[in-house]
Amino acid sequence: MGSNNDINLNKLVDYGNAEETFYAVKYRGDIDEYNLEIGDQIIYDSDNMSDFELEAWAISCGLLQEGEGYKDLEGNIDFSSIKALIREGEEEKGNRLSTSDTPEGRAFSWFLNLKHKIPEHIRIGIIDETCPGNNYQEVTIYGYLSLVLLQSFLKTKDIIINIIVKAY
Repeated sequence: MGSNNDINLNKLVDYGNAEETFYAVKYRGDIDEYNLEIGDQIIYDSDNMSDFELEAWAISCGLLQEGEGYKDLEGNIDFSSIKALIREGEEEKGNRLSTSDTPEGRAFSWFLNLKHKIPEHIRIGIIDETCPGNNYQEVTIYGYLSLVLLQSFLKTKDIIINIIVKAY
């Protein structure tokens, strides 16, 4: 594999055969800092429920009775509305999401399971805030150059990743 002299330090490479794609999200324009994410969806318990499980849950809650609004005119169950109701309840209760449920958590798990030590010149923070009331986990990359160096370093270990920068 090549050395750092073989890479373009100004840009990330888009590999067609990447094992994983990360979003590098820059939330503040004035700070050169990126949070890594895998995917962009939060996965709720209801997302993993089958139609049979959703129907059983709806029956147990009395939601499939006439006039409740969870069936269409033909009597078909509106599963997306039932999922939305469950999700709303999870959010109201403040249910804790597991690491694999959030984009930040999935990136955190990926780096936690990485078998290679990241060199110190790549400025990265793998943050695990597991204290009462705060179970936030994230991977922060400090500087665009560190994004490029991270991608290049992993490639030398035969780990091909894409990093897509998003700014808000």
